[in-house]
Amino acid sequence: MTPPNIYTHGYLYGDLTMASFTWEEIEQLSVLLEAEALGVAVDADEACRVAARLSQIYPEIAGTMGRIIDRFAPLKAAA
Repeated sequence: MTPPNIYTHGYLYGDLTMASFTWEEIEQLSVLLEAEALGVAVDADEACRVAARLSQIYPEIAGTMGRIIDRFAPLKAAA
């Protein structure tokens, strides 16, 4: 028997489900981080929003997402 796809079934994480996100959000954050690492100006508000959303859905990566938010916070303030 094949296990259910965790990304299309509603496994609960707090009051959200893993199905509450899309791979596009992870890809979006990845693109923003790669661009920022290359010195390209990025939308810091969007990077923080996506990182905060992913940390809510996946509490186990909240520490890493917090570092991303901390990294982009000065860029938000400068904008």
